[in-house]
Amino acid sequence: MAKNKTEEDLIRNLEALGFDDYEDELCKRDRCQKGQVCLFTMLELIQENYNESFFNGILTDKDFIISAKDMYAMLSGKGCHLPKKNSKAFKAIEFFLDADEALCYNNAFNESIEVAIKRNIVKHCGKILYLFVVSIVHGEDSKLCYDELESIIMISGIFKEDDSKELLKRLKIFRHARSKTIHE
Repeated sequence: MAKNKTEEDLIRNLEALGFDDYEDELCKRDRCQKGQVCLFTMLELIQENYNESFFNGILTDKDFIISAKDMYAMLSGKGCHLPKKNSKAFKAIEFFLDADEALCYNNAFNESIEVAIKRNIVKHCGKILYLFVVSIVHGEDSKLCYDELESIIMISGIFKEDDSKELLKRLKIFRHARSKTIHE
């Protein structure tokens, strides 16, 4: 959907997926504008993909970044409930989206995620990445996941060198991070 050329294309594509159009569908977030898709909706789809691909469908609503209640509220026209833009939780979500892109679409193996995920290290990386972000968003201790994720990025060979350096640089802001929950 990032290839929509006009707002009409976006609305048509969202409606084809079963979403209703609201005038404020795309908020003023840079990511929403750049990708021409709601960050909240994109994040919900990615978390569902992670649940199926990396966790074999065992995650429950309490394990999600975007809860079913919040997703329903957004789809009902009540707006999205993401953390404030400069909060650690929001930065963790942005980090997650960028790391997801590097893992799923630009990995060092030059493989689709469907092929790459057959590698145990890729499956483990996806799990740790997701758990790390969820721990920050939900205000839990992220140290264990942080250490594991840092190690995976440094030595696994999953990420291309430039992506690895950038992810490690950005990861440092979360060292021993504790954050307010998504709704605080």
